[in-house]
Amino acid sequence: MKLKIGPQKEATALEPLHTRLRPTSLSKMLGQETVCRSLAKVLEKKSAHSFLLTGPAGVGKTTIGRIICNTLNGQLVEVDGATRTGIDAARELAEFAAAASFTNNGRKVVLVDECHALSQQAWKSFLKVVEEPPPHLFWVFCTTEPGKVPPTIKTRCATFDLKPVRWDVLAEYLETVAVQEKLKIGTDLFPLVARKANGSVRQALVYLAVLDGVSDKEAALELMVVAEERKEVIDFIRWACYGKNQKFTEAQSMLKQLQEQGIEAESVRIVMVNYIAAALLGANTKENDAKRLLNILQEFSTPYMSSDKYGPLLLSTLSVLFS
Repeated sequence: MKLKIGPQKEATALEPLHTRLRPTSLSKMLGQETVCRSLAKVLEKKSAHSFLLTGPAGVGKTTIGRIICNTLNGQLVEVDGATRTGIDAARELAEFAAAASFTNNGRKVVLVDECHALSQQAWKSFLKVVEEPPPHLFWVFCTTEPGKVPPTIKTRCATFDLKPVRWDVLAEYLETVAVQEKLKIGTDLFPLVARKANGSVRQALVYLAVLDGVSDKEAALELMVVAEERKEVIDFIRWACYGKNQKFTEAQSMLKQLQEQGIEAESVRIVMVNYIAAALLGANTKENDAKRLLNILQEFSTPYMSSDKYGPLLLSTLSVLFS
């Protein structure tokens, strides 16, 4: 089983806002003050070895899980419960977790994201090490569907329920980020973005990244729909902007997927241009990063004719790939 083992890499200017601005301490978590105060007390007393973090998507469950690991000075092991659902993978993880780490005073923190997707057999494999964890082992379970977590696990966890961030708090935060990152966004758009994000800081920052240079509400709404509903577009843009050793076959696959989804080439180009502009105007952008982004921006700067379909997008992509 492939496990993602910490420490986490340092964020760079080419990374999306929601990754680069991820909080690194409980005091920096937005809109979760009550949860963070309670959690800080538990961590200070070291009164729990298992934590259950619940709440809607994008409010900070995984981020808090990583903060727990840093606070405990442990080796972080991340597992995606949505793709590691079976009993064999769970047994392998339980055995791996039971062994002390060679670093970080032997401590391990196992973070299971989307844990509601685990099978009942997988949960049974975890039960013993959750019920009687060795001194070095800590568990963090994150889920948007706490009702699917077995009661036998719940009762052995310190549970913290994260709430959607209030729209006014989120709007104020977005305006602060826009100033910090030198984004040119109409001030009346921040409440609009905050309300559309439905309390999700992550989603709000994804929207913000594509709205640089936008002041019109209708244009903003159109771009947010693309960013929200078309994950393939965002994945393609990230691949083009900061992927390493990109291959022609990857370009073929991603563009074919966009085409099959019925996503217009011009929509992809618009989001690409706004995304790169946001990165170029970011306060932390380094010179080497800026040169690469500028080259990509130039390739995608000319609007596409709808009659040309995917030809111009293919040409822009391959020009970047082979430059």
